[in-house]
Amino acid sequence: MALVFFASSNSLTKVWLKSSETLQSIQGFKVYLPDYLGYEITVIGTIGLLFLWYILVTYNEETDKFVVEV
Repeated sequence: MALVFFASSNSLTKVWLKSSETLQSIQGFKVYLPDYLGYEITVIGTIGLLFLWYILVTYNEETDKFVVEV
């Protein structure tokens, strides 16, 4: 059931986004990072961001500084 509803909602959303001029105008444009930065810098930057994310998550697991109590 989940697969059927996911596939149908995805298709309907894609049609809706393509048919709306307003939504297309605010979406911006596609950017392929290696075209702008080169493959080396893109790979190094991606690994660097993943490493920073890992450090942040590890820090948060130890200190619970970024946990919102509900």
